[in-house]
Amino acid sequence: MGCLEKNDPMLELRLKLPEVIYGMISDGLTGINGRGGFYRTYHMRYGAMDQVIDLRSGLYRGLKKICFYMKAF
Repeated sequence: MGCLEKNDPMLELRLKLPEVIYGMISDGLTGINGRGGFYRTYHMRYGAMDQVIDLRSGLYRGLKKICFYMKAF
């Protein structure tokens, strides 16, 4: 952010997004082409667990899968 001009719209956007997102970008967590992103698969000895980053704490936690059912008309 330090190399942007003072009137760059990205500076205004920075005030609206959670701080954890800028930490992720600084740490190289930019998605599939980076070292990870909002989701990751944590490989354990007896299997794997899908995790998601918590935007409040900045830590990964287990992914809660929610099923939505649609009524047939």
